[in-house]
Amino acid sequence: MNRSGPAIFIDLDGTLWPDLGPGTILENQSLVQYEIQISQIFSDLGYLLIGITNQTLFGYESKMKLPKVLKYRRRLKNIVEIFSFDSLFVCHHHPKSQIPFLRSSCPNRKPGIGSIQWAIDIHNIDISKSFILGDRITDMLAGQEAGIPNRLLILNSRSLEWNEGEPFSNPKSIGFRTYRNLSEALKSIQLVIGA
Repeated sequence: MNRSGPAIFIDLDGTLWPDLGPGTILENQSLVQYEIQISQIFSDLGYLLIGITNQTLFGYESKMKLPKVLKYRRRLKNIVEIFSFDSLFVCHHHPKSQIPFLRSSCPNRKPGIGSIQWAIDIHNIDISKSFILGDRITDMLAGQEAGIPNRLLILNSRSLEWNEGEPFSNPKSIGFRTYRNLSEALKSIQLVIGA
């Protein structure tokens, strides 16, 4: 049976490690022990940890190669285990993918909210007490459109860039708080929930 309750939705590339472009997830990232411990604290407080990510590494190649697919799947499994994610939702689609079956404007690709809504439905998430952490304005827009009240943007040089290939949305406003790094954002969440 799936756990339920409020959730912390966490983007991967650019949030848990630097985003160096498609395929960054396959690199050996140094993960700070503090962030891993904090994820366990939130889990112990009843917050589900949900990974939400766009992963387009295969979209930039003319065909998928089995060794790379297997390495990628092992890496995802490792990330789920390290961070004790309750679920990880990954969208591989990209409107400009070179691989036809991945060429799509998928509703699960952020800023679309398909993956977030799927997580809400599967886990019966209390969205009113939930958070989303990401490094792109598209993460914040997805969180806002899904009704997540607490949106935390981790600043980097690409934070205000729109995802390549996505139609530009021009909302009247997007509300979020900004942080210099993941540790600062996690400490802020601790203060809000009284951990």
